[in-house]
Amino acid sequence: MKGKVLIFLHLIFLIAVAWTQGTSHVIKSGETLYSIARHYKTTVDAICQANNIEDATKVKSGQMLIIPGATDSKKPVPQYTGSTAAKEKTVTIREYTVKSGDTLYGISRKFSISVDTIRKANGMTKDDVIQVGQVLQIYSSDKFTMDDIKNNSIPAVPIKKEKPTQPTIKPTDPRSYQNKKLDDSIIWPIKAVDLSYVTGKINNVLLVAKNKETVSAIKGGLVIFSGLYRGFGQVVFVHAQNTGHIYVYSGLDTISVKKGQKVTFGDEIGTLGIDSITNKPTLNFMVFKNGEPVDPAKAPRG
Repeated sequence: MKGKVLIFLHLIFLIAVAWTQGTSHVIKSGETLYSIARHYKTTVDAICQANNIEDATKVKSGQMLIIPGATDSKKPVPQYTGSTAAKEKTVTIREYTVKSGDTLYGISRKFSISVDTIRKANGMTKDDVIQVGQVLQIYSSDKFTMDDIKNNSIPAVPIKKEKPTQPTIKPTDPRSYQNKKLDDSIIWPIKAVDLSYVTGKINNVLLVAKNKETVSAIKGGLVIFSGLYRGFGQVVFVHAQNTGHIYVYSGLDTISVKKGQKVTFGDEIGTLGIDSITNKPTLNFMVFKNGEPVDPAKAPRG
């Protein structure tokens, strides 16, 4: 109980100090004292002194800080009026998020700066290890010291945040299509509006219908597989035990049956999904017997 009271009194003290002397700030994941100092237009030393911090690298996410004389960095920054020599030290600052496989050496080569420069800018020691997701401050030049930064004697171009670029890859369709006219006398698992025979690694029929259309069994039998099947998405295999045919309903959005369940003609198998290549609501329908593909239009119904 006494410990809880002391913690409470300490929090009250911090809030009181923040009210009278500065602004409070809770450290977020990836932040360093330097990045916080830049945000509030103050120095690392000032923050350390206000919070009795002896080692600027030993701060933790969730820790509350008092920021003395804080100024929000979103307000206009005064124009630099220092010497020409200091202007020559102008650097561009970037934020870089550490990715899997990154090393400080690899990052330093990427931005053509030294590892020591990265360490200095982020308050790191030689023993510190970078973590995936950590945000680093990256400077475009090695020509500065930590004293330059602490004393605000080095003008900096505003942060340029890295915008990740994702290559646009359009999937290629290896399948060959042969459109067929729908025959109303043939029963299909869905109310199809378009039918194509496909040749490729596996011969099958593509039936296009409305999105989320109900997919029904066209032949009774035992469900021998129900779930994700590599390369085909959500799939249901039904074994018609009286004829030996296996009916494959693939490309489903949802599945309504389980392995080991018996289905009869017209039972709901699932709902129709979207083909990843054509982007149309499509059922990839196949029928096999003795391991050989059978024309789905000629396979037994009922």
